[in-house]
Amino acid sequence: WWRLRGRLAAWYPMLREIAARAETGSDAWCAAQLWLAAATNFRSEHAAMLEHSSALAGAAAGGGPSWALAEGLTGRAIALVNMGRTAEAIEEGHRALTAARESRYPAGEILALGVLAVAARGSDDLAQAVRLARQAAQITDGVPGAYVRWSGYVLTSTLVMAGELTAADEFCAAALAQCRDVGDVSCQRLLLPWTALLDLHAGRVPGPAADLGEG
Repeated sequence: WWRLRGRLAAWYPMLREIAARAETGSDAWCAAQLWLAAATNFRSEHAAMLEHSSALAGAAAGGGPSWALAEGLTGRAIALVNMGRTAEAIEEGHRALTAARESRYPAGEILALGVLAVAARGSDDLAQAVRLARQAAQITDGVPGAYVRWSGYVLTSTLVMAGELTAADEFCAAALAQCRDVGDVSCQRLLLPWTALLDLHAGRVPGPAADLGEG
């Protein structure tokens, strides 16, 4: 609920207290590290996200492929790409993708493919970015809606960057409708600037101003 409504960042201090009360390496501790990484991502504290994600991946590494390992490695990749360390992000993203697939964790596969798409954009390989983003968007069975909506955002933004505006418009409208249906303001915030850009290109006036105002 906190993530859906965009309030997760404010609960970072309490999440730290929860983590301190859990046994290091336990399922509860791993879950706390996952939410701490998510909260720091909302706060744009990339070094802190890298720290929490590294702790999660390190604790899970000895147990073979798992959701925790996939999430930890993906969190590292997200932090690294946001820090401009693209080559390292790609390496961690591939490790995360392998862990997600080997542990049959489709939500983790979406995240890994999505961050690899973003990293490919950073290295100016837009064809590869579109391919990866489309792969992520095709995974829907047995996956929580938040992951599916996020993949819609990644695909929309990647298609816009690649100049595929008609396809981007279609995917953006579908993703935004899904967000509004469940009140996912966090993902709406990500999508609305791209909606404004698409409206501008399509000549839908005063669409861009309304999109940005809502955002």
